[in-house]
Amino acid sequence: IYNGNNLVTSNITADATGPVFTFNSQRGASAVDAVDDDVLGTIEFTGYDDGTPSTQTYASIEGNIHDSNSGTEKGKIDFYVARGGTNSLALSIEGTHSTYSTISMPNTTRLYFDGGGDTFISEPSGGDELKFTVGGTDIMSLNEVGVEGDIVKFKNACAGFNQFEP
Repeated sequence: IYNGNNLVTSNITADATGPVFTFNSQRGASAVDAVDDDVLGTIEFTGYDDGTPSTQTYASIEGNIHDSNSGTEKGKIDFYVARGGTNSLALSIEGTHSTYSTISMPNTTRLYFDGGGDTFISEPSGGDELKFTVGGTDIMSLNEVGVEGDIVKFKNACAGFNQFEP
């Protein structure tokens, strides 16, 4: 039902299920095998910028086939947000295993715990390092150095504990 600015779907059956909004993607007029990485549907959030004005996509959600093998199908959902005028991947969730999913973010992302302030986890080198920052102070970094194995560093993690390097 279209009601002014709203698109509403309702389930008026006396049961515990809610309405379903389905995207169905099909290759060709008849059922043809899907292929890994097929895009199944996209929801885009658009609006005008303050320049021309022109339409800009500010965010989108995309559903994909991660693995189309019959019996072991796996899905993927990607979340995009606008950065510098370009819609960029911000978060990806993949059904990579039978008992858990993989959640990944681009290596330039910070995972904030204080609303975007100065407490976060990041991968600053764009490689094999994970840094923990609390109150603007780097307190711990985890990285791997070649065949030497794992290196763990704790800096100013708590009172009386300055640094640990195995």
